Amino acid sequence: AWAVNILGGEAVTNGLLASARGVGSVIGGLSLASLARYKVRGRLLTIGTFVFPVALLVFAFMRWQTQALIMLAVLGFASVFVLNVANALVQSLVPEALRGRVMSIYSLVFFGALPIGSLLIGWLAQAAGEQIAVILDGALALGVAVLLWLFLPRLRALE
Repeated sequence: AWAVNILGGEAVTNGLLASARGVGSVIGGLSLASLARYKVRGRLLTIGTFVFPVALLVFAFMRWQTQALIMLAVLGFASVFVLNVANALVQSLVPEALRGRVMSIYSLVFFGALPIGSLLIGWLAQAAGEQIAVILDGALALGVAVLLWLFLPRLRALE
């Protein structure tokens, strides 16, 4: 929908958008791997929880394909960064005896929420428009980031 309705493109445009997100994801994964030796996972998670929604909000106003591709690469980078740092923190903070159970619930919530969220954002995009849906999604994610910042300051100190 974004490729056609917002950027005025076609299937090739959609493929480029998906590829840009993939390139950003690869760069994010490699960057995260290079930072593994540093004890800054809490700070990285905090930074990522702000970068992702801000990039999403900026993306919502992109009308040119090149700009959209750059922002999708940033979004891919931030999403891989946040998801992997969060996963690593959960695994390292949970006692070994409970790790399997906790990770099962973590995976259930993650993989269960993703399709439900996609359905809701798709419905919202159809009802209100693609740009409004992305803006609301970014604003909600930014609100969660602010709440984490305010109410979980110890998260930033995690190694």
